[in-house]
Amino acid sequence: MAQHREVAGAYWNHELSPTEDFIKYYNREKTLVRKDDIDGEGYAACRTYRRTGWAKRPGHDGLKDGFVYGISSVVTPPQHYRRGYATYMLSLLHLHLQPPSSIPSSLLPLKQDELVSGFKPGQADELPVALGSWLTSDVGSTFYSKCSLQEGRKAWVVNDSQNSGLKWAIKPTAPDFDEDKVEWIYRPDIESLSKELSTREKARLAEADVSKGAIWAEDPASTGALAFLPVKSTWYDPSCAPHPVGVRIKTGTPAEDPIVLFLTSFFPIGFEFLVTLISKLTPEYFPLALQAFDKAASDAGRERGFIWGLDPFSEIVEAWKNQPGREVEVKKRAEAKGGLMGTVYYGEEGQEGRMLDGQMWHWL
Repeated sequence: MAQHREVAGAYWNHELSPTEDFIKYYNREKTLVRKDDIDGEGYAACRTYRRTGWAKRPGHDGLKDGFVYGISSVVTPPQHYRRGYATYMLSLLHLHLQPPSSIPSSLLPLKQDELVSGFKPGQADELPVALGSWLTSDVGSTFYSKCSLQEGRKAWVVNDSQNSGLKWAIKPTAPDFDEDKVEWIYRPDIESLSKELSTREKARLAEADVSKGAIWAEDPASTGALAFLPVKSTWYDPSCAPHPVGVRIKTGTPAEDPIVLFLTSFFPIGFEFLVTLISKLTPEYFPLALQAFDKAASDAGRERGFIWGLDPFSEIVEAWKNQPGREVEVKKRAEAKGGLMGTVYYGEEGQEGRMLDGQMWHWL
């Protein structure tokens, strides 16, 4: 762990999070080491975050419960650059997360030998197989897709439609903004709110069209899932702690209330006002939501907003574009340090699948 923290801190040029908080929100660090020196030097490492989730599969009734994994902080010590260690480590991890039914028989002995023997006693059981996994890439859209030992099957694939970015201009708080029509969400509210958003996400997945392949989703109620970014943002900028991290638009029917989560400060992603999750926000309530964004962003000194993962052709994006004076810009996020989300589905061999969406709350 100490080696990984040192290398990761040097790469991203910042102090890593307080250990006691960090451990609360992550599962395990994975390190590539020599078989004959398990406690020795690491050749590559990453962090894995285990969450609960669901998958909707073609030809099956209902949703399948299981685990999903987020992967982050993939690093190689400088003395081992460009030797393929990170690729090999992620290929082994990718293989371990797959159920045996999705692995060609020629690779099953590798999974049983190279992976299981690489764990200390009892550790293999702490990394159960997954429905899917994702990572956010700062090194382009193709590198992580190659981290697979299976011929013809890619690893983490960046879907362009889920990797858009929308930026817009923040305006001063409107004189007619009626704050009684909204309810601000603060960091202590996240835990209780996550259960409501979990119910909504599960229902959205149940309604999804799987005619072109399976779809899987992370459960917002997983420990640390929604709390991760609000907590981590205070490590970088303690002054943001008193600010709200979301807003509920009151419709009179709580189950239909639009809910939006955001960050007023999180420098690892950008210096804008960051919208991390939207739920049930429709064009009807969008103008009020935008006024709430202006209020929260202006109070924090932000001049532009940024949101990930919206369908560029959706109604909500059109509503954004139609607001006068907002200088809306929609395009795929940058290849370098753009936080591109790559995803993989672990279904039966030959089956295709994708993640439900690519909103910013999945960032790790």
